[in-house]
Amino acid sequence: MLKKKISKEKKGEINTAVTCFTNHLAQMDYAACLSKNIPVGSGVIESACKVIIKQRMCNSGMRWTDAGAKSILVLRCFNETDGNRKQFRNKITKLGINIK
Repeated sequence: MLKKKISKEKKGEINTAVTCFTNHLAQMDYAACLSKNIPVGSGVIESACKVIIKQRMCNSGMRWTDAGAKSILVLRCFNETDGNRKQFRNKITKLGINIK
């Protein structure tokens, strides 16, 4: 593409895209992710946001303090975590969220 007669602006855009792909090549190894059952699309995350956050936090008339919202979301995530409660507890502890 860079050898074709195109504007400097377009060449700059192409160089930016090439640089981005080069810098993030390791993060785009979709075959390796799929072989480890790691989702590569955004659907799983969007679904989790809908199920864990939106269904609980956005009901009519609800108002949340930061601490209250964080507590409820921790409990909902804990409830949705299938068989990995110890791993989940370790993760939220690393994030500085204390649960008892």
